[in-house]
Amino acid sequence: MKKLALILLALLVLSGGAFAQSDIGLKGAGVRLGLVDPDGIDSTIGFEGFADLGTFNKFALEASILFWKKTVDPVSLRDLAFGVTGRYFFDMGESGVKPFASAGVGLHMVKSEVDFDLGFFGGSGTTDASSTEFGIKVGGGANYDINEKMAFTGEVSFHLGDIEQLNILGGISYKLGE
Repeated sequence: MKKLALILLALLVLSGGAFAQSDIGLKGAGVRLGLVDPDGIDSTIGFEGFADLGTFNKFALEASILFWKKTVDPVSLRDLAFGVTGRYFFDMGESGVKPFASAGVGLHMVKSEVDFDLGFFGGSGTTDASSTEFGIKVGGGANYDINEKMAFTGEVSFHLGDIEQLNILGGISYKLGE
């Protein structure tokens, strides 16, 4: 027990500088649209809303909700993913382009549906299955400042997990506050 207390105290003391450099809170919001290429099925369009949660040390934090759906009769698959992503922005001086590397985690709420028709035997219907899956995201991209409040944003990311997918998304973000 004493060892645990000493370890926690040491971590608290050593991380004090990191907390001094944090600026956490809702700093902006935006939307992205683009190509989602799930493993094993054809590509589709994805929509993402996101919130800029500020910076912690040199990392920017972002929360997001991504939705995509693909239907190839008689099967339909959809994914609603809630994620948290950390981004490390590379220093480009006074350039308006801000490249970044990103990594994050997410919960994917996946639902599949199959329509069926028994033909000669009569009857038809739909059966479905749902699951919640954990995923890991790695990627990179860039932001480009349009003005003091708005920026274009683009990212290529790969999601690892039960539903693996490649996302190529672009959009716009709006900065809140000063």
